Amino acid sequence: MAEHAAARLASAGYDRYEISSWARPCRASRHNQGYWDGSHYLGIGAGAHSFDAGPSAPRRWSNLRTPKAYAEAVERTGIAVADEHPLDTDEARGDFVFTGLRRVVGVDATGFADRFGLALADAFPHVPGLVREGLLEWTGERLRLSPRGLRFADTVAATFV
Repeated sequence: MAEHAAARLASAGYDRYEISSWARPCRASRHNQGYWDGSHYLGIGAGAHSFDAGPSAPRRWSNLRTPKAYAEAVERTGIAVADEHPLDTDEARGDFVFTGLRRVVGVDATGFADRFGLALADAFPHVPGLVREGLLEWTGERLRLSPRGLRFADTVAATFV
């Protein structure tokens, strides 16, 4: 069904820009892409999620879910964080690749090296095996899911976390 949907969307003039998102040319959601390219984002409101990429202390956090609890906490203390998760170096590296693989353009290996001071292939020595299996492919300095890899995206991504 997914392959049929992909063919129909492509024939209707839509471009796939992430695993589960399609858009007319030049109409991809900038908002969604920010989640997958390793950028910082700030969620405001009940249940919102946020990410601080670092460089020194990357972390994720979420706000209280119910509007009433959120409003009361903000009024009382000025913040309404329900849960916070600092990322250690290995988690931050895996997160960068895991989320980057959601985008059809894949992970920028140069950006990975700039952020973490280590080549992507050195951080994840299993990558050549995934390339040999036809699940990942290199396109210039980017590592991305192959057409076959798109069908097994969750399995491939799990190898980085």
